Amino acid sequence: MLVDDGDIGGTVAPARRMLASLLDGLVTSFAVSGGGTDDDSLNAVAAHGAGGVVAAGVFRSSMATFGGVVMSSAGDYDAVLWKMNAEGTTLWAGASTRPVFSST
Repeated sequence: MLVDDGDIGGTVAPARRMLASLLDGLVTSFAVSGGGTDDDSLNAVAAHGAGGVVAAGVFRSSMATFGGVVMSSAGDYDAVLWKMNAEGTTLWAGASTRPVFSST
């Protein structure tokens, strides 16, 4: 599995967006991106029994999208959990209802 929380695509530069990939040997099964226009990152990705992944991280963007699920930030950094199936389709995504830590 690969987690890349750096700049990808440059479409919302200098925003940091998230990328999660499930690797099968050297073949990428899927790649998805999520987040918004601020400092957003994945901190952990784990495979689940059905062949997909659950990703955990934080987002600071006022609005962030994870597989079609749009979330509003509750404050500074909010926690996010994101579950995808083996094809990379979002099964669910959820965020904390208050900031998990402050950058100040």
